[in-house]
Amino acid sequence: MLMGLGSDRIRCIAALLLTVVIPSVALQADGIRFSRDVLPILSDHCLLCHGPDGSSRVTEMRLDLEESAREVIAADEQGRSELVRRITSTDPGTVMPPPDAVKQLSERQKKILQQWIAEGAGWEGHWAYQPVQQLEIEADRPRDAIDYFVGRRLKEAGLKPNPPAEPEEWLRRVTLDLTGLPPTPDEVDRFLANLDYEAAVDRLLASPRYGERMAWDWLEAARYADTHGYQKDNVRTMWAWRDWVIESFNNNQSYDQFTIEQLAGDLLPRATLKQRIATGFNRNHRINAEAGSIPEEFRTEYVIDRVDTTATVWMGMTAGCARCHDHKFDPLSQRDFYRLFAFFNNIEEQGSDGVGPAAVPDVVVPVPAKERLLAIARLELNAAEKRLQAAGTDEEFAAWLATHRQVSESGSFWLVTPPEAVAGTSDGSTFEILADGSVLFGGANPLNDVHEATFPIPAPVDATTLRLQALAHPSLTDGSLARSFNGDFLLSEFDVLVNGNRLRWKSAIADRELSERTAATAIDGDPLTGWSPGPGQSEATAWFTPEVPLELKAGDRVTVRLRYESREEQYVIGRFRLSLGVGSRPDAEMSASLFSALNENNQQTLVTQFRETAPAFEKLRESRDTLRREVDALQAETVTRVMVMQERKGAPRVTHLLERGLYDHPGEVVDAGVPEFLGLALPEGEPVNRLTLARWLVDPRHPLTARVAVNRFWQQIFGSGLVRTPEDFGYQGERPTHPELLDWLAADFVQNGWNVKRLLREFVLSESYCRSSTVRPDLLERDPDNHLLGRMTRLRLPAPMIRDQALHVSGLMVNRLGGPSVKPWQPDGLWEAVAGVNSNTTRYEADSDDGRFRRSLYTFWKRGMPPPNMLVLDAASRETCTVRRSTTNSPLQALTTLNDPTFAVSAIVFAHRTLREEHGRDDAEILASMWQRVQGKDIEDRQLDVLTKLLEGHRDLYTEQPQQAAERIAPAEEWVNRPQPADAIRLAAFTEVAEVLLNLDTTLTRP
Repeated sequence: MLMGLGSDRIRCIAALLLTVVIPSVALQADGIRFSRDVLPILSDHCLLCHGPDGSSRVTEMRLDLEESAREVIAADEQGRSELVRRITSTDPGTVMPPPDAVKQLSERQKKILQQWIAEGAGWEGHWAYQPVQQLEIEADRPRDAIDYFVGRRLKEAGLKPNPPAEPEEWLRRVTLDLTGLPPTPDEVDRFLANLDYEAAVDRLLASPRYGERMAWDWLEAARYADTHGYQKDNVRTMWAWRDWVIESFNNNQSYDQFTIEQLAGDLLPRATLKQRIATGFNRNHRINAEAGSIPEEFRTEYVIDRVDTTATVWMGMTAGCARCHDHKFDPLSQRDFYRLFAFFNNIEEQGSDGVGPAAVPDVVVPVPAKERLLAIARLELNAAEKRLQAAGTDEEFAAWLATHRQVSESGSFWLVTPPEAVAGTSDGSTFEILADGSVLFGGANPLNDVHEATFPIPAPVDATTLRLQALAHPSLTDGSLARSFNGDFLLSEFDVLVNGNRLRWKSAIADRELSERTAATAIDGDPLTGWSPGPGQSEATAWFTPEVPLELKAGDRVTVRLRYESREEQYVIGRFRLSLGVGSRPDAEMSASLFSALNENNQQTLVTQFRETAPAFEKLRESRDTLRREVDALQAETVTRVMVMQERKGAPRVTHLLERGLYDHPGEVVDAGVPEFLGLALPEGEPVNRLTLARWLVDPRHPLTARVAVNRFWQQIFGSGLVRTPEDFGYQGERPTHPELLDWLAADFVQNGWNVKRLLREFVLSESYCRSSTVRPDLLERDPDNHLLGRMTRLRLPAPMIRDQALHVSGLMVNRLGGPSVKPWQPDGLWEAVAGVNSNTTRYEADSDDGRFRRSLYTFWKRGMPPPNMLVLDAASRETCTVRRSTTNSPLQALTTLNDPTFAVSAIVFAHRTLREEHGRDDAEILASMWQRVQGKDIEDRQLDVLTKLLEGHRDLYTEQPQQAAERIAPAEEWVNRPQPADAIRLAAFTEVAEVLLNLDTTLTRP
C-alpha cells in the first residue's frame, strides 16, 4: 500500500508476496493487536513502497516506523485519519493501494485497520524480535505446557480433540519420527506387553539410529553434498563432518555448544580436531573450479552464502534479501548484512578451488576403522615378500643372467629409466613410481600442468630415440590412460634437456594418434596443439628422434617435461613410462637398475632383478603386487580430508559494503557487528570474531535462536512448525499458531541446558502428539490445516524414510554408523547427461558390496544430479540451505517405489525372508506376518481377504507361466537363491503381495 502526503497519485510496481495468514479476529469484542493483526497487513500491502528499503520507497513516509506512520494515522482537524481516508476512497487517484497494485485490501483488512485506529492505534514491535516471555501456567514439564496451550485454543474454537491413538499407531509414529525406521515386530510385542510409553521413547532416543535420523534434516539445512557443485562438480570429502553431526546428536550435545562448535570451533581455546571438523558446517557451500571464473567473485559468493545460511538456520531471517539493498520488509539494512559478512570474510580460502577433494583450509582426519584391516594386510604382504625372496635356484639364476648379459652386450635395447624425481607445477599432485618403472599420476587433478621427470644415466650409452609410453591403470577413467572425462590426454609439448641443454627434434611418430593430434604436434612449439591417441585406449606409444644421436656418459642427467597447456582441461597422461632407445633397432627391454648392476657386476641387485623379472615367479609377484595395492588403498583410507574454517594469518581482510551486491563495486568500509534492531549487543571487551558471534547467538537473551530451534524441532515431530515459515520469522513470515507455547518452550529449552533429547522426549509424550490422526468432519471443516492440533497430522514420509523402510523391512539394510558415502543403484547415464568437462563425477558406478544397502543418509550426493529416487520423493537438492520440506504425491513417486532397483529387490527379499522365517505355516499366517512387519499391527479379516485373493491370482498366473515367475524374482537372484534355489512360483506370488504392502498409503505415511 502507498501512503503519500501530497495529492499526486503514486504508482506501485508490486511483487507477488507470500500470503500471510491473518488469525481470526473478533473486530468488536476481542480488540486489535498491532503485531498480530495490523503489521501483517502493512507488510503485505504497504512496506514494499513505504518500508525499510530506501531504494524502493516512494516518499519519506514509512509505515514500519511508528514516528513516521503517526503522520498518516492521526486524525486531522476534521477528525479524519489520512490512512482511513486513503484506504476507503473510491477515487482512483487517491485510494491506496492504487488500482493497479497487485495486492488489494479486503474489506475485512480495511475494518481491522479502522478498528485499530479507533482503539488508539497502539504500536508494538514485531513478535519475533521481542524478548522471549514465558507465561506462568500450571505446568511442570513441557508436555504439560503443550497440552495446556493447545487445549486452550481448541476450547476457544469450540472443538474437542481426537482421542488417543491406538498404541501400535503411536509406536509406529514415534519410531519413525525419532529413528527414521519403523518398529520391528519384536519391538511392537514388547511395547504392547507393558504399554510403557516413556521407556519406549527412552529406548529410541538411546538408539544410534536416532542420530542418523536427526542428521538428515541438519544436512539439508547445511547444504551438505559429496561434490563441489557448479559445472565441474568434482568429488569432495566432507563425510567426516557428517559423521560429527551424527555423533553430536547421539551424544545429546547441547544445542548451544552444537552451535558454537559449528560456527567457530576453530577459535575455541585449545580447539580439538573434532571441534575443527565441526566448522565444516560453513564449508559445505558450493565451490567453483570453472576455467575463466574470477576467484574473488566466487570467494565473495561463499561468504555471502555463509551469512545467508547462518541467518536462516539460527535466526529464521531472510538476510540474503539485504545483499543488494536494505531489506524491503524487515528492519535489516544492507549495512547490517555486510557487518555480518565481516565475521566470515577472514577465511584463508581461494575462490576457484573445487578440483581436489578438499579445498583449503582443511584438516587431515584419521579413520580408525581401517587401521585393523591395514595391519592384517601388512602382515599378508610381508609373508608374500618373503615367499618371493626365497624363490629360485642357482641354476635358474645363472640362465637368466646369461640371457640378460647377452642383451646388454648386443648394444641394442630399450633402457627403461624410472625417474629419481617427478614434480608438477600445480599443488596437490602426487606421483608414484611403480615396479615396472612407470609413473602413476594422482592427487589433485589440475586443469593444466607440466610434469617434470629427471633420471640419471647409470652407464655410458648411445641413444637414438626416446620412447614415451602411456599405460592404462584402474585408477584412471574407465581403466584407460588419463583422468579426463573420456580417458584421453593431449600432450601439448615434449621437452627434453640433457645436463640442462634442450634437445632439438628430428621427428615424432606414434602407434595411436588422432588425425589432427599427431605425435609431431607435440614438438611443434605450439602449446595449443599436441598428441592425443583418442579415448578408450589401453596403451599408446610415441617415439621421439633427436636431430643428433645422444652420446650419454655415466652420471649425465636427463630431464623430461611433459607439458599439458592446451585448452583441453585435465587431459593429462595418468601413467607414463620413459625409455631410451639404445642402438639402431632396439627390441628387448632392460631396466636402468639392471643395466647398471650388469656393468658393475652387483650380485645383490642382480638377484633382486632376477626375482622381479623372471617369468617363473610371475604369480608370486602378482600376489605380492596385489597385496601392495591393497595396503596402499587401505593406507589412503586410514585418513580423509575435511574442509574447515580457519582465520587467515596477518591483518584481517577489510570488508566493504558491496554496491548492488557486486564483488567489484566496493563501497564504505564496515566493521563486524550485529543488527541493532534485535536489541542485543555483542558483549563488551570480547574480540569481534566468529566465536563471539556464535556466543551472541546462543545468549539466553537472544530473541530468535531458541524460538527458531524449537520451531524446527516441532516441525520435525508435528509436521509443521508453530511458525509455518521456519525460514522466515520476519514480517513476511507467518505468525505462530500458538505464540505463548512457542515462547514457553523456547524459554524452557534454554533454562534446561539446550537439551535436544529432553525437548523431543516431551514433544512425543504430550497428549497432543499421542492423539489419533483420524480426520473428523468437524475438524476438517473448522481447521482444515490442523493449525489447532485437534488431531495428529498424517504425513507423507520424507524421502530417506521411504527408501530406508523398504530396506529395513526386507532385512537388507546395513546398520553401520558413518564412513565414506556409498553409491546404491541409480539409472544409467544420469551423471553423463549433466557432467561438466573433465569432471571426476562424469560416470556413476554403483557399489557392488553392502554399500547398496546403507541408509539413505550415506548415499553419495552429487549436486548436479542428486540421487534421483530422493529427488522424486521430495528431498532437497542441497544447492542452498533448506529448512522446510516440500511434500507432494505424484505418479512419478509410485513409479519409483514400484520400479527402482532398491525397492524392487527389497520387495523380493522381503517376501523371501518371510517365507523362510515362517516356514511350515499356511498362507494366511504368512500374509498376517508380512502385514505386521510393514504396518506394525495385526491384520484385519477384510485386509486378509484382499491379500489372499491377490496371492491366489498371481500364484495361478505364475503356475501357468513359470518363465515369468523366474523373471519376476531375477533382480534379487543373488540374495534369494542361496544356499538353495527358491521356489520361483511361490516366491513370485508372495513378491506381488510384498510390493503392494510396501506401496500402501499407510506404509508411505506416518500415522
